[in-house]
Amino acid sequence: MLLDRTMDDLIANHEISQFLYREARLLDEADYGAWAELLDDDIEYIAPQAEFTDRPNNALDHIGSHHFQENKDSILNRIDWLSSGFSSSETPQPIRNRIIANIMITSREGDDFEVSSQFQLIQSRWDGTQVDFSGRREDKLRRTGDGLRIFRRVIYLSTPVLPRALTTFL
Repeated sequence: MLLDRTMDDLIANHEISQFLYREARLLDEADYGAWAELLDDDIEYIAPQAEFTDRPNNALDHIGSHHFQENKDSILNRIDWLSSGFSSSETPQPIRNRIIANIMITSREGDDFEVSSQFQLIQSRWDGTQVDFSGRREDKLRRTGDGLRIFRRVIYLSTPVLPRALTTFL
């Protein structure tokens, strides 16, 4: 019985890793329509602002200030704006390269998974400017008949102050 559970865990780990790698590629290629299909209709997409304290309490992130706190509608609105050609920061399209690492299933309940990962995103624009975003993500994924879906993502950026306006998805 232990062998079955271990094999199931290995399969889930591989499935989730491949899902996150595919998601990263869709975002790097600005294929936002395909990326949005990976999101649950009830998604919470949050990046709390970091506070330097002796005892950080991540349980309070939902009531603090955020770089952004979005749902599916606001994400789709942002996709429309980024794809419209009216976003000067996204025209022409920047070059994005991201790395997803340290993927770990931290909890599992049936077809729901809590997953922790690290990311680094380097974004280069036509004018020679380059920005580096890095941090940790806490995702809640759900296995559905159509594959895995993200129904919650909390992004903990490594820097408390953004280097510029945030137009990309993390």
